[in-house]
Amino acid sequence: MTRDPYLDNVKGALIVLVVVGHGLGQVLGAPGAWDVYFAIYLFHMPAFVLVCGMLAGRTLDGRRASGLFRSIVIPYVVFQLLYLVSFRALGDDSVDYSANQLLTPLYQLWFLLSLLAWRLLAPVFAQLRPSVAIGISLVISVVGGAASDLGLLLSLNRTFGMLPFFVIGLCLGRGAPNRIPPRAGRVAGASVLVLLLVPLALFAREQGMIGWLAYIAPYSAFDIAIGEATLTRLIVIGVGLGLAAAFVAVLPRRATPVLTAVGAASMYPFLVHGLVLRIFSATPLNERVDNLLGLLLVVAGCVLLTVVLASRPLRACLRPFVEPRCDWLFRGRDASAEHVQAVRTR
Repeated sequence: MTRDPYLDNVKGALIVLVVVGHGLGQVLGAPGAWDVYFAIYLFHMPAFVLVCGMLAGRTLDGRRASGLFRSIVIPYVVFQLLYLVSFRALGDDSVDYSANQLLTPLYQLWFLLSLLAWRLLAPVFAQLRPSVAIGISLVISVVGGAASDLGLLLSLNRTFGMLPFFVIGLCLGRGAPNRIPPRAGRVAGASVLVLLLVPLALFAREQGMIGWLAYIAPYSAFDIAIGEATLTRLIVIGVGLGLAAAFVAVLPRRATPVLTAVGAASMYPFLVHGLVLRIFSATPLNERVDNLLGLLLVVAGCVLLTVVLASRPLRACLRPFVEPRCDWLFRGRDASAEHVQAVRTR
């Protein structure tokens, strides 16, 4: 399948934001860090899930099923173990070697389990009228927020909460970004981001809405009425969707030397960057970032880390972990290239 440079640009920009967001999470004491952090979390994961929905297959045959196993299940198991070892090696006793821990994703690995669930559900939603599919996904998201027992196990809280973004992307289809008029889209997208992103980020920070934006906590954690909680979730979904669309609209349509390459190999920085940031968090350096210059250096370092992890030499070194050879597990010999490519939306 021919790669779409526009979609690779979208994935490249979003994986940069993922790494920068996690990097900022280590230095939130620096001036301005919280503001940038909230600005990123307003839309970057909704945009990622939306793109995953656009790229998702509408059927699930044997080849696609083996592709999901290769590109999601195996990398999850490999990196869950690597992260578990790194947490323990760095003195974090909150995680342990147990079956429950294996099914409770560490750091950014929650996305793989949620993506697996969404991809398995895609053929079901694909059979419905778009309005019905989106409506059902919104109901599931709202009801999921009211359930206090979902928790972090199997990433059920985020799987339910962010389902509407995936279903909307599924209904839009792979070619949706290319249907946006380039010039008008850039103008409209830039206008939305300039006018709304900063005020919304400041408001979200003032209200302490990170639990809402991360889709982690149930409504009961916020001590508000169920009606108000339902309305808040719907507003958060609407804001995330609007800002995600605006961000996608302003990105370049043609191949670029760095951004397109990073997007094409986004699985590598997605899986590996957390290990690097865990080491950084264990050093005294993160505590010394208490000024604007230090914050800018962290952001620049995260961007550079993303580019390096997506580079060809690093990919060659990391391929046994990110894309391990596992043909011996399957009856057929197909490489499920379509699914391996499609899942690189992290």
